[in-house]
Amino acid sequence: MFSVKYTDASSSRWEVPRMYESEAAEADSHITIDITDSPFCFVVKNGHNRVLDTCYNTVEDSLLFYDEHIRLTTHLTDEETLYGLGQRNFDLALEKGIAYRLLASDADGCTFNPQRSCYGTHPIAFVASNSQHRAILFRNSNAAQANYTDDDRLIWESSGGILHFDVFFANSFFEVTELYRNKVSTGKTPDALPFWLLGWQQSRWGYNSLDDVKRMVNTYKKLRMPLDVVYFDIDLFDEYKDFTLGPSFPREATQAFIADLQSRNIKIAVIVDPGLAINNTYSPYTELKDSGLYLKKPDGSPFIGSVWPGDVLFPSFSGDTSIIDVWAKMLDDWHKLFAYDLLWTDMNEVSSRTHMDKTCPAVYKPGDRDCPMFIPENTPSLAQHTVSMNVTDTDGTTMFNLRNLYGREENRVTRAALNKILPDQRVPTITRSSFPGSGRSTYAWLGDNFASELSLRATIGQHQAHQLFGIDVTGADLSGYHGLSSVDLNCRWMELGTFLTFSRNHKAKAFPFQPPYYNGLVKDVSIAAINLKYELSRVMYSHLMLRKGLTMQPLVYHWDSIADYRRVSDQFVFCDSIMVCPVVVENATTKECLLPKEESWFEFRTGFAVASGRNTYPAPHGYVNMFLRDGAIMPLHSPRLTITEAGETDVTLVVVRPVMRDNVRFEAFFDDGLSRDLNANITSTFINTPKGFSYEVTNKNYELNTHVATVRVTNVRDNTYLCIGTNTIHPTSSIHGGFLEYQLDMPLTEDFEVLYC
Repeated sequence: MFSVKYTDASSSRWEVPRMYESEAAEADSHITIDITDSPFCFVVKNGHNRVLDTCYNTVEDSLLFYDEHIRLTTHLTDEETLYGLGQRNFDLALEKGIAYRLLASDADGCTFNPQRSCYGTHPIAFVASNSQHRAILFRNSNAAQANYTDDDRLIWESSGGILHFDVFFANSFFEVTELYRNKVSTGKTPDALPFWLLGWQQSRWGYNSLDDVKRMVNTYKKLRMPLDVVYFDIDLFDEYKDFTLGPSFPREATQAFIADLQSRNIKIAVIVDPGLAINNTYSPYTELKDSGLYLKKPDGSPFIGSVWPGDVLFPSFSGDTSIIDVWAKMLDDWHKLFAYDLLWTDMNEVSSRTHMDKTCPAVYKPGDRDCPMFIPENTPSLAQHTVSMNVTDTDGTTMFNLRNLYGREENRVTRAALNKILPDQRVPTITRSSFPGSGRSTYAWLGDNFASELSLRATIGQHQAHQLFGIDVTGADLSGYHGLSSVDLNCRWMELGTFLTFSRNHKAKAFPFQPPYYNGLVKDVSIAAINLKYELSRVMYSHLMLRKGLTMQPLVYHWDSIADYRRVSDQFVFCDSIMVCPVVVENATTKECLLPKEESWFEFRTGFAVASGRNTYPAPHGYVNMFLRDGAIMPLHSPRLTITEAGETDVTLVVVRPVMRDNVRFEAFFDDGLSRDLNANITSTFINTPKGFSYEVTNKNYELNTHVATVRVTNVRDNTYLCIGTNTIHPTSSIHGGFLEYQLDMPLTEDFEVLYC
């Protein structure tokens, strides 16, 4: 990694704080920089590869450095492919000829528009190249855009701050993404990931009473449908005030209901909006007001925002650190009243109705921070649907500089507060707005999407993008938040949800409820999809806890030198092992899938070898085309009514005898999935070779009663036996040309080796 910084030597300018946990960087002796004075430009090289080219060929891409307009152009080549520049509701690979806005916005529905940014802001561009893969981070939190031109320029512009770029480079696309992810998220999940968060979650804006929620839960129970998390939206609150119970949610009855759910391994999630209602009988407001730790007007008086409860005061999360104590007390008081397991931090762009219709004049007028010299394209004003850019935090920094950071800072403070009041528990947060560094403290859902084929398809790209940004657990509102999905589309949403790290059904109040049981076919498909999620849960959890990279991997992640694979957007590799080809076209009955010819592939359920290349497969409802990679080895659990129970079942070990890949490894992680003592675990490795497979325990500090009960092996002769020491194991069932199945009883606390004989 190297950094380039343009600033003003004569005056101080805003710089983004806390981009990384540590700013320390190792020197790279292979870096050379060629500089010319007229016109001023520089080229950074790693060996013979140009990893940053800022030479200016036209007046339009020359360097600018005004108070409210800064600009720098970097140059790409025609053979390179660009990713990142989020958040947006579109495919992962970016298109030329678009100015990508970088501005946290309450989009009122994240439309399928590549130019328009949504709730989070990630000014990071990943470049897949035939020479040197790289990632370019623009360390700027002001309103910005990155214009990817038809002639392969990437023009970075912002309304303020400085021109500060960090460039990461590596010999593979996977390596460069991990360099960035490990730097920006410190190489670990935030305070550890609870196992249950990977399960099935139910939400709804429009549960008008406790009885509504009870009916939903009882329907799940009656139908024996799996359920892991129940959400409470703003309907829970008294007049939409955070940390309160409304009259339709009686205290004792609500607490008894929560206790019953938690006794059955069903967790409780609740929404938190940052705006606190102005009401002198409402203690969160009076505590915040008395602390003085809120957003202020330039004259120091409180800034009054407007959200669901009416007039509100917004906490200042980025100034005085004592906000952690103030916020912690509110969260602690709330937990004593309402024993939540997860906080859902919404409306934190920050969203406010105070400037809903403000637009900027055609002619720039100096001094108006809501309408600075530079504004991203298609942005009426910087204050629209948010606070004035002249508003300040407690240390005097304006929202002109802080707007894109508000969500990140809220979650940073929330994480510190939760660690203080619940020090032994993994209590995650799910945010709407994020920025580089958010992955250190929170996970994210993708915001208010639509019940449409376009939103379904875009979920793949958005999930991949957020994981590239260092936010490992993410996902969409399945079935679509706005609008109604058809039966067919609901089935396809659920099938895709199997592979998301965050899987939740959620619907806006204005539309009829579409839970996964609303229709007979949807119910059957949903149960199958959730059961498959539970089977794969150990694979996903281990991948995340051991930081093995993205779980939903684009093809460029594995085959970065092949240009034809770089823009494949409707399929992905799951956790290094399975090619997944979901249907993302409404009413489709088949699916075309690309299986790279560089490897051998095997059907996930039967173990049959399948041809590589582009092929079309039947795609009935409830069936996702999935193909095991050569050498894949993975433990699968058995479905139960919660993911917690499923994670305690013995495993079926699926093994593809490797031919083109040798010594393939899968690292597994077992723990209680709840406590923050990460040393109490079993960490182990399954090793797959042409001669057999083995298992090695590398950390043994947890009581685990799970065994390998069944082994399913493919790519071997039909008469193959398993040899364990002097014991010979015969197959108990077989599919000619596919899986052979064997019954074993091997504890996962002990090493073992199995050979083919």
